[in-house]
Amino acid sequence: MNMIISISAAAQPQGANRCTGMLVRLTLFTVTAIAIAYAAHMFFGSIIFAAAEEDASAIVLRDIYKNERHELSGIVMVPSTCHDLTVRAKDIDARSTAIILETWEQPFASACDKAPTPRAIHVTAFGPEGLDLRGMQDGAWVPLTIIETRN
Repeated sequence: MNMIISISAAAQPQGANRCTGMLVRLTLFTVTAIAIAYAAHMFFGSIIFAAAEEDASAIVLRDIYKNERHELSGIVMVPSTCHDLTVRAKDIDARSTAIILETWEQPFASACDKAPTPRAIHVTAFGPEGLDLRGMQDGAWVPLTIIETRN
């Protein structure tokens, strides 16, 4: 005669208690998943935004090189529609040239859109192929991205 007796310290939930427990676990899982997703978005989103912002600060110039002459062209953002831009090339030494960009506000402009505005630039620098080009905008050094082409 074999008799199996099962003794349990906790009563097994039945009916409504079982559904309540399932809903509590599902709610905890959902809240935890949302919190983890939000934390990941804040962490990785700020990294991606910082990388994009860093790339946006570089000035991209196309360099057409021919006979010791670099024809540089590109687009630069100025603070508003009332701002203009002057650009010039200044030799630093035989192998380096600074591209100097200076913005200034038009004195008699009345209605200005304060949104950043693109301005086309064209400048010529003289020097050998592989000339080291450095950028300066309003007295601060800025990174340049040079796209070299030959003509």
